[in-house]
Amino acid sequence: MGRELDLPQVLRRIVEAAVVLVDAEYGALGVIGVHRRLSQFLTVGVDEEQRARISDLPSGHGILGELIRHPEALRLPELSEHPASYGFPSHHPPMHSFLRVPVRVRDQVFGNLYLTEKRGAAEFDAEDEAVLSTLAVAAGVAVENARLYEEARLRERWLRAAQRSPTPCYRARRAPRCWN
Repeated sequence: MGRELDLPQVLRRIVEAAVVLVDAEYGALGVIGVHRRLSQFLTVGVDEEQRARISDLPSGHGILGELIRHPEALRLPELSEHPASYGFPSHHPPMHSFLRVPVRVRDQVFGNLYLTEKRGAAEFDAEDEAVLSTLAVAAGVAVENARLYEEARLRERWLRAAQRSPTPCYRARRAPRCWN
């Protein structure tokens, strides 16, 4: 994960690693955008056909919105029992056990890692939470590195474009002046 510099690939790898590390059936990374709503929601464990039947991806209402406003780790043996939970859309797979940790880039919450359906157990435990929290720290560093790499590539493209353009000149009273 740390060697990848393309942000979409980094995000995908984070979710895939999380599902494997804590042995979850489903995983997602919700990226927080403007107005504290989800701007992206990358999933693992739900195939394209299922995802299409579910239709709209979450935007940050219900329990996901609650977790955006309160970015702390959360483990639940039964997701539906949380006060902010109001159910799933039609065609959504059943989900019961739940684990969530925030992903921070520097001091800002970038998003949240969500895992559901612990394989081989009724719920996620403190060890799963510790593993996922450690992954979230590494994920924050990987996201920041990918962003910095993208900024450097953009700067490089601007410099190349500027070098190809003609040198700007201006006319003084007597003779034109150009700078290099």
